[in-house]
Amino acid sequence: MLCKLGKNRGIGFDPAYKDERLDSTEKRQLTFIKDYYSESYSSYKGDIICCRQVLEHIKFPRDFLANILDILADSLRTIVFFEVPNGKFIFEDLKIWDLIYEHCSYFCATSLKHLFTFCGFDVFRCTETFEGQFLTIEAFPKRVSTNSHGKLEENIKQMDNYVAAFRKRYDNTVMRWQHKLEKSGRLEKG
Repeated sequence: MLCKLGKNRGIGFDPAYKDERLDSTEKRQLTFIKDYYSESYSSYKGDIICCRQVLEHIKFPRDFLANILDILADSLRTIVFFEVPNGKFIFEDLKIWDLIYEHCSYFCATSLKHLFTFCGFDVFRCTETFEGQFLTIEAFPKRVSTNSHGKLEENIKQMDNYVAAFRKRYDNTVMRWQHKLEKSGRLEKG
């Protein structure tokens, strides 16, 4: 969509890419490399790096972002755009169906901004999208990393409260359904 709307070309990195996903017009605008974006592809310079619904699957997100920053060392004008599920939305509103085993991390706006800042990016926008379900962050690489804490501790305490409340509400929900199923005879006791 970025290529189509901007009338430009793009390069995608995806080890699971399947060629049949694109029609012939899209294939002229896009080149896919069946691999992870890494130092070996640092010659591929772009105006934007777009990474949607990926960071939460990365076991070591700091290392992943540090790698991207290293690749962009000579491209300080490249925009970095990421989208992730909003942890605050999940924990605050007991969205238990959004907890999935493939996710290694959950982020709130504060932790996402802190991660990017800690890794050496200059964050200029972090917003909630899709009625709060997702977070998007836009940043530029910068040469010197700054550790900006701001209201980090206050926001971490707030997230701790959401997670603790989530756990209680989750346990109560499971117990309530177990009781209902036992009462209906559909679940054996013990």
